[in-house]
Amino acid sequence: MPALLTIVLVFAGPASPPVPPVIGSHETDRWCLQWRGTFDSGKPACSSTEIAVWSPKAKRLYLCGGPPGIVRLDWTDVASPRVDRTYEASGVTSVATHDGVVAACHGGAAPKEMGEVLLLDLDLQLLKRLPVGHGPDMLCFTPDGSRLIVANEGEPLPDGSDRPGSVSIIDLSQGPTNARCTDVTFDAPQFGIDALRKRGVLFPHPTRSAAEQLEPEYIAIEPDGSRAWVTLQENNAIAAIDLHAARVLDIFPLGTQAFASAGGGLDPSDKDGAARIQPWPVEGLLQPDSVGCFAAGGNLYLVTANEGESLADHSVRVKDLANRLDRAKPALDPGAFSDDATAGLRHARTVLSSDGLGRLEVCPLLGDDDGDGDYDRLVCFGGRSVALWKVGGSASAPTIERVWDSGRTMEREVLARTPSAFNADSEESPSMDKRSAKRGPEPEGLTIVEHGGRRLLCVGLERCGGVMMWDTSDPKAPVFAGYCSRRDPMASGPSAGDLAPEGLCVIPASSSPTGEPLLVVCNEFSGTVSLFAIEARR
Repeated sequence: MPALLTIVLVFAGPASPPVPPVIGSHETDRWCLQWRGTFDSGKPACSSTEIAVWSPKAKRLYLCGGPPGIVRLDWTDVASPRVDRTYEASGVTSVATHDGVVAACHGGAAPKEMGEVLLLDLDLQLLKRLPVGHGPDMLCFTPDGSRLIVANEGEPLPDGSDRPGSVSIIDLSQGPTNARCTDVTFDAPQFGIDALRKRGVLFPHPTRSAAEQLEPEYIAIEPDGSRAWVTLQENNAIAAIDLHAARVLDIFPLGTQAFASAGGGLDPSDKDGAARIQPWPVEGLLQPDSVGCFAAGGNLYLVTANEGESLADHSVRVKDLANRLDRAKPALDPGAFSDDATAGLRHARTVLSSDGLGRLEVCPLLGDDDGDGDYDRLVCFGGRSVALWKVGGSASAPTIERVWDSGRTMEREVLARTPSAFNADSEESPSMDKRSAKRGPEPEGLTIVEHGGRRLLCVGLERCGGVMMWDTSDPKAPVFAGYCSRRDPMASGPSAGDLAPEGLCVIPASSSPTGEPLLVVCNEFSGTVSLFAIEARR
């Protein structure tokens, strides 16, 4: 029987003092983040600071989310950032900049209307409006600025209808005022539900088309600008798009995270009164939100933040999934969940308890592998990790292979460094362990920093807060490099610090107000944006 790895912490003790500039960092970390300043929008809990982008040309930071829409920040004095321009627009979801152009996207005024992209100059003067697909959620420029790529999520509407997801390619080669848009859709025959479902792509609605259910979330562009990689979070997949031909090359299922191995594990319960990271017979859909791309050693790599996303109509706790355990036909397969089958980890009855997997939210659409009406596997939402993927194949027929995954590092390091933030909820303090039964720390935003001859991956943990870092200079063997947070998980209101990190971006040393590379972290729930110097310790 493999060794059982268990980390236990009983939550008790006095409240933490007011949040210091940075907590959770260790002297042994390879990298550290030194706090330089914070912008407070004064609008917490209203998505007021979701995404930021730095313009080296303007030497300004552009923010989006909530009213007024787009904000330009003068951060010349890092201790006293100030708003120097705004552009009013409702429902702005993303912002990007290249050279002298700022781009932003938002949904239509009515739920079923098409979305729109705004092209502005650096002073936020409107240059052009362009219609795009339904529900644009993220946009970015190609490295040379000749194209702007938009992920149109096309989420279902409250009335039960659905809208097709798509990717818009905006040609800017003739300048922003002459921009032209081409929409890439997912309605080609090879992307039918049956073919993709057999490969492992998740489709929750049996009567809707693949085009309606595929929901583009986030985009990474290859360094040469030839292809885009688009996460399809709800579908647990990623799409490769040929930007020259404006067509989908392929859709790749991303598989699951195994939490049963002795070196793996998770805490699946919010009612056990403790933090217990240990192996369990459960798998997690990766379902990444953000994705990045970089070249190293002649190879191309993708990096995904495996946040997870519960499906509103298709999420159930294990205890409810298995509510027929004592009947003649149990909901959990007796062979799959016996002592022998799980190497003594957990018997089926223990799985159902609040101290076990009973509280964990799983997907009832998956797990009945032999079609006999009971569950051979339990599949939850989110990988609680970050992963690297090696891109292979040819230009027109790419392949991907997962070559590394951070596993249980996120839960383990938060527990060791800031235990009161362990699987906490960004919207409530104190709330330690509250998110264990859902998706744990929820890694969401990421960015890649090239500094001092090293490549640093920074990942924001939306729920428990803070930024976790890995040195990926050797993509075959990434090394955990550090963690820092400006959240006091025992405090509420302004004294709680930064809550719910969303967008991350880098200010290069060449245009930085301090002459050093800076990491910008947008915090959605607290309405704050914090600035950190990025320093290598060894």
